[in-house]
Amino acid sequence: MTMNILPYDQSLVNALPDKQAYIDDGSNYSGIFWKEKLKPNNGWAVPFVTGHKYRITWANDLDYTQMRVSVSERWEADDLNTMFMLPFVDAREAINVTDTDTGLQIHDETLLQANNLWTTGMNYL
Repeated sequence: MTMNILPYDQSLVNALPDKQAYIDDGSNYSGIFWKEKLKPNNGWAVPFVTGHKYRITWANDLDYTQMRVSVSERWEADDLNTMFMLPFVDAREAINVTDTDTGLQIHDETLLQANNLWTTGMNYL
């Protein structure tokens, strides 16, 4: 399965004459191909430029049941915010964003706070 990544900064998207045509054009995406990892689990290491927004989909717009995202040990507290937009294309009973360190669920609409208060895992579903 391929993870498809589309640059999706508001300044770029708002300037487009046809936003849907941009989304539908596969040549605008970078594709990260699945590589089976034997132990400890399956995973990818994918670099992103901080300070930007990305639209991420899976091959053939398939939905996923679980995805874990973590920051690199090279991440620094003063790095710019990076936003991931993951379109929801399948019916699910619930989407839960959970802090893996504490096991606590991060409530929906936390991303609506002032951006200087954002932390990893905040979301708006």
